[in-house]
Amino acid sequence: MEKHDGDGPEGLYWKFDVLVMKGVNKAVRAWNWTTGRTRAQLANLILGAAEIVFAAGAICTAYAVDMPIFYFFALSAITLLPANQRRNIRQDRDEMDAARDGTLNLRVEQLKIMHSFLGPLSLCSGQVAFGIDYSIRGTHVKAMLPTMIGICGISFLGIGISCYVMRADVVPPGKSAPARGFEKLKEAVRNGSLQPAPGMAALARESIRGAGAAGRGAARIVLHV
Repeated sequence: MEKHDGDGPEGLYWKFDVLVMKGVNKAVRAWNWTTGRTRAQLANLILGAAEIVFAAGAICTAYAVDMPIFYFFALSAITLLPANQRRNIRQDRDEMDAARDGTLNLRVEQLKIMHSFLGPLSLCSGQVAFGIDYSIRGTHVKAMLPTMIGICGISFLGIGISCYVMRADVVPPGKSAPARGFEKLKEAVRNGSLQPAPGMAALARESIRGAGAAGRGAARIVLHV
């Protein structure tokens, strides 16, 4: 995103956007470190949930207000979901290739510009949907409609978050944290580096020696009897 200096609206928004992206980058790195999965996989997970929620909300809204146009919105969301997810995966692959070659991919930069526009727009749309949902509660509008508009608002928030995720720094796929820990444990066992502490080893020997002496003593008692 182009940098804007000053305290005007553009400068304030740029500062806010930088602050938000710092948090998003940390979240993406934490996701990658924990699960070993990529930025695109996180974005697709959020996007998939948001699109399914949007489709459900649109279908219920169409039923509540008897407007078939909402069925079209639901069908469009489900139909476009695979294409959007493939686009995210390709963006990840192209960006990693460009970083490996030390170049910039024009298509990737254009997609980031698109995400920088769609992200805030989707978040604002979600807030507007929540406002409409709140304002028409208790009015003459059918009781189901406000709830469905709120559901659509939740989906807009998810779409916006997925756009912010796709603007984060790309991370390569790897192994999950449990898998890495298990591999380190196997390597330590294989190399014989897992040795008991000296004090624990001595305590174990004394315990074994004491147990043996107790056993011999019990045997003598039995024999005398």
